[in-house]
Amino acid sequence: MKSKRSFWFTAGGYSIIILLITLAVTLNVYPGGYGYIYDENAQQLTLERGMFVKEAVTVEVNDDNTLRYLLFQDEVNRAIQSWVLSLTLGIFAVYLLQRVIPAFQKRKEEGVKVKDILHAVLLIVSVVMMIMLLISLSGSIQYMEQVFTTAVN
Repeated sequence: MKSKRSFWFTAGGYSIIILLITLAVTLNVYPGGYGYIYDENAQQLTLERGMFVKEAVTVEVNDDNTLRYLLFQDEVNRAIQSWVLSLTLGIFAVYLLQRVIPAFQKRKEEGVKVKDILHAVLLIVSVVMMIMLLISLSGSIQYMEQVFTTAVN
């Protein structure tokens, strides 16, 4: 009975993470929630901020500020990628954690196997990578906030 309960908790957790990934890619629902819409005909860029309630600012793209707004678009894409990759690594970390904890609990009876050490090392690497991606996401959000604030003023 406990394994069925564990299965449904794990399946529910994975479903939530997959839903968060889908929302991030399709609706820009990620920390910060920055997005952009570029209109080639009018040479205008609409900058968006907010996860669920979007605040938008439309700016003219001319030769003076083209680079700034191209970098903004790049940072939005990088932030979404960082968020999706950190969530994907979260799924991988949960999978590895399900392997490491039972191996750690049974180490006195069965000993430590090479695959258990490999799982533990991969878990540590995935957690470190998640932290690095979230730090990168934080830097992207700071830059996008600066550009958005400059566009508002």
